[in-house]
Amino acid sequence: MGSKGQSQMADTGNTVMTSAFEQIFKVPTTSIATLNRISSVFGKVAGMTPGAFDSSEIRLYCDDDAAGPGKRWQLVPDVPSDPDPNSKRPVGKQRWWDQVNYIYRSPATNGCKDKGTYGETYSAQASVKAASGQNPNREIITVCGPAHKQSSLH
Repeated sequence: MGSKGQSQMADTGNTVMTSAFEQIFKVPTTSIATLNRISSVFGKVAGMTPGAFDSSEIRLYCDDDAAGPGKRWQLVPDVPSDPDPNSKRPVGKQRWWDQVNYIYRSPATNGCKDKGTYGETYSAQASVKAASGQNPNREIITVCGPAHKQSSLH
């Protein structure tokens, strides 16, 4: 999967990959920074081997960024002295915490809850330091609901 994805992304004449890339990531394929980031993730996927969760570099989820009690994503608790409590902020301004992977989600995204989102990637490096025993260089990828419904995506 990773090797094929990398080679298809490198093929500038591959209109199917170009279309899929632009639909999923909402940027043109001329976005070199995004292309490099996705190519890096494909490279990591290509080199994946089964291993222990804590040491894993790539973690794949098909849970639609599930949030709430008992789920991976939790609303960051309010700070008592904060005049703008997180729980009272409008959707799109709230902070969320992935309690399994020890990462924060930017308030700029609602993850899979954003309309038309097929996938979401999170980098632990950009979020917080690793919890004890967790790989500090981990990527978390969530395949969102709309992607599950697309029979043409392979």
